[in-house]
Amino acid sequence: MSEVGRSGDPHDGNWRHVSTPAYCAATAGVLIVCYFANTGERWVHLLDSANLALHEAGHPLFGLLFGENFWNIARYMADARSRVLPLVGGGEHDWTEILLRWGALPRDTGLAGFVVFLGWAGVLVTWGWLTWRWWQDRKMA
Repeated sequence: MSEVGRSGDPHDGNWRHVSTPAYCAATAGVLIVCYFANTGERWVHLLDSANLALHEAGHPLFGLLFGENFWNIARYMADARSRVLPLVGGGEHDWTEILLRWGALPRDTGLAGFVVFLGWAGVLVTWGWLTWRWWQDRKMA
């Protein structure tokens, strides 16, 4: 495992080199998750089930400040008018209620598209950072 310096800055610690097999495995994992999260049911069972549990636990704890997987947020947001997706525990559709309050319900799919973009941006920035670390470590080796 890598060590992080006392300041909490990862640059203060000693990083283990990112090996080519580790980089390839991480890239394959990212591609698999991206594929399943954006095709078919758009559900990565292990990750999204955990995200859903944390999301639901966050409602009473954090109200509107809960964090969640952006692609799942977008999927749920895009469903605000059609309300086809099953709701956990029944009740009101969160995004229908939120977008109604904001006067933005007709923009549900457009907003969802932007949230999908943010999700992809987060994945690509993280993968880009990993790629940069791997490349730097190869040059130093």
